[in-house]
Amino acid sequence: MNKEEIIKERNKKIQKKRKIEYFIDAARQIIDNDSIQNITIRKVGELAGYNSATIYKYFDDLNHLKFFAAMTYLNDYIDEIPNYIKDANNSKEIYFKVWDCFIDKSFEIPNIYQALFLAELKKDLELYVKQFYNIFPLDIEKHPSYIQEMLRSNSLNKRSKVLMDKCVEDGLIERENAVIVDDIIISLYENYLGRVYKKQIPADEAKIIVKKYMREIFNRFS
Repeated sequence: MNKEEIIKERNKKIQKKRKIEYFIDAARQIIDNDSIQNITIRKVGELAGYNSATIYKYFDDLNHLKFFAAMTYLNDYIDEIPNYIKDANNSKEIYFKVWDCFIDKSFEIPNIYQALFLAELKKDLELYVKQFYNIFPLDIEKHPSYIQEMLRSNSLNKRSKVLMDKCVEDGLIERENAVIVDDIIISLYENYLGRVYKKQIPADEAKIIVKKYMREIFNRFS
C-alpha cells in the first residue's frame, strides 16, 4: 500500500467512526430523554440527519445500534473502578470491590445493562464488543495490568473469571471452587438485574442483597 492509499484508508476509517458517533449520539439522546426501548432506526435517522438505509450500512439491525449506544454507558463504571479498589488489600477484596462497582452502576440503569448483557443480538456478543472497542479504544492505562485484561474481556463471564483467576493464583480459593463460585455469583447478579429491570425490587435493596450473598458464597467456598 502506497502513501496515498494509506491516507485514503485512514480517512475512510475516520469518516466511518464519525458517522457511527452521529448515530450513537442520536440513540443516546433518545435513551436520556425517553428510554432505550423507544429507540427506532427512523428516530435515530431523523436526529442524526440521515436516512434509515445509511444507518444499516453501519449496523446489522436495531439491536446492534442499541448495543453500541449502551456500551458508551460503561465508561462511568470503568472510571469509578479506581475509587472502589483503592483500599483493597488483596485480590479477593478487589474481586468484591469491582463487582460492587458493577452492581452499583448497573442497578441504577438496569435497562442499559439488560441491553448489554441480555440482548437478542444478530451476531455473537463478543464480536460486537470487539467491534466497538476497535472503533472506540479503551483508555485504561491507569489500571493495574490484570484489571486492564479484565476490562478488555468481551463478556461478563470472562471479566469475572479474570478477577477470580487472580484469587486462585494468590491461593485465596481452590480452582474447582472458583469456577462454582463465579458461576453462582454471575447467575445471582443476572437474576437480580432482571428483577430490578422489571421493578420487582428496588435497586438499593437489590444492591445490598447481591453484595451480601456474593461475599457469603465466596467465603463459604474459600
